[in-house]
Amino acid sequence: MIKAIQSLRGVFALLIFVHHYTINRLPMIDAGNISVVFFIMLSGAMLPLGYGEKAVDGRLDMKQFMRNRLARLYPVYFLTLLCGVILFDVNHSLSAIPAIICDAFMVQGWIPSADFYFSGNPPGWCMADFLFFYLLFPFIYPRLASRPQRFFIILLAIILLYFSLTPLLPESLIEPLTYISPLFRSLDFVLGLLIGYLFVRMPFRFRHSSGKATLLETIAVIIAGLFYYFQGFAQPLYNNASWWWLPVGILIIVFGSRPFGEGAWSRMLSCKWLVDFGAASYSFFLTGYLCIMSVKLLLIHFTRDEDIINRPACMLIALAVAIPVGLLTYRYVELPLARLLSARKS
Repeated sequence: MIKAIQSLRGVFALLIFVHHYTINRLPMIDAGNISVVFFIMLSGAMLPLGYGEKAVDGRLDMKQFMRNRLARLYPVYFLTLLCGVILFDVNHSLSAIPAIICDAFMVQGWIPSADFYFSGNPPGWCMADFLFFYLLFPFIYPRLASRPQRFFIILLAIILLYFSLTPLLPESLIEPLTYISPLFRSLDFVLGLLIGYLFVRMPFRFRHSSGKATLLETIAVIIAGLFYYFQGFAQPLYNNASWWWLPVGILIIVFGSRPFGEGAWSRMLSCKWLVDFGAASYSFFLTGYLCIMSVKLLLIHFTRDEDIINRPACMLIALAVAIPVGLLTYRYVELPLARLLSARKS
């Protein structure tokens, strides 16, 4: 993975962390939606680079492919799920059992109830989506690669249908469907696959000077910034996902394509510590919310002041705890167990 893209994973994981730290029940930075879209689209863009050719010619071993994906995702996911159950559900464990079972099997996103998809470790809801995306990939990508024009027309028709029908949703279903549902969020993933297809089948063979590359990167960042600034004008229906498709797609194309990845922004993002943090972003993402809630509980317990958690400085305390926890989880849980489990041959 290109260093700049790896580092952007860390940047967006940090944005999710700050989004999860609420002050007076409001996020410090409302960047959760754009970050989720980034990770879903990036997943779609990266899969064709590693598995696209095998998927197209039929050499992809579906069982081993899923084993490799789950070997990387499930150990940290299950560990943080257990921690979440202890932190949030232990006092009403009997009523939470159905939701916890759904969490354990990564199907909570299919149930349109916050009691299910935000149970256990709440950020883990998106794992139901990623599991579905990985199952889709071997079936969708060969059709994209073999008949891209037809695929694009069908996708465009589905997107038009999405924008035509989603305004008819009752308010109670907007979040469960447009933000959580694996079926609805598969549009984000498929748009990422289109970008991955461009990387694989239509490589950018021209190269820019450092100045031009910096200009392209700056434009991409400004576009993302403008969409972030004006997100308040977008209805929640669109702000949950579709509002971010364009700016996130531009970011991935500009920073993920090597000819574009030579500007000042990419050089800044290529520093080793940020790249290393980007590699650990998955573990940081899943452990971050647990660290936030643990720090809040401890601060209230020791200070006897419930308002203390509404001070921005407390977010820095939580971050100072979450970063080493995420890095240690990556080094001692995610990496070794992924190697161990994916090494087993069927």
